[in-house]
Amino acid sequence: VTQFCLPFYLIFQKMHSMADSIPDMGHCSAPWVPYNGHCFQLYRNAQSWSGAQQTCRKDGGDLASIRNMEDHSFITTELGYGTPIFISIFLLVKNRDVFEWTSTTPVRYTHWNRGMPDGEPNNKNNVESCVEFYSRDWDESGSWNDNQCEARNGFVCQIRTGKTWLWHTVM
Repeated sequence: VTQFCLPFYLIFQKMHSMADSIPDMGHCSAPWVPYNGHCFQLYRNAQSWSGAQQTCRKDGGDLASIRNMEDHSFITTELGYGTPIFISIFLLVKNRDVFEWTSTTPVRYTHWNRGMPDGEPNNKNNVESCVEFYSRDWDESGSWNDNQCEARNGFVCQIRTGKTWLWHTVM
């Protein structure tokens, strides 16, 4: 490295090491919406649960997982949609109400609709293995319902945010 290039080289090295220590906030290109390290997109075209999952996977993602109340509120306020939308939770063991996210992460947060006569999840007629999220006038905060996987709903996909290189941001 010449004496003339040395200062630029040192600045570049410093910026490169800073970029490694800064947590990636990621980037989402339109129409994806960024939130908490992921990009989300609402699809209004009705599909079965497996069709929705297949569409999400083609984009390199998965049906949305709602891991906590903050995720739930984000889906309701930012992507809110009156008719039901599929999310990535599904019934793992029939007749036992054991649900799992498609990522195989255990379900630790739920927001089942308790207003139905027999509550949710109820696996009505032993055929409701997939989960839909909906927000209605009487339930503005949104709630979950188990439904047949063949039902046709809109859905929300999520993907991890893309990495952006900080050189362009800093300069």
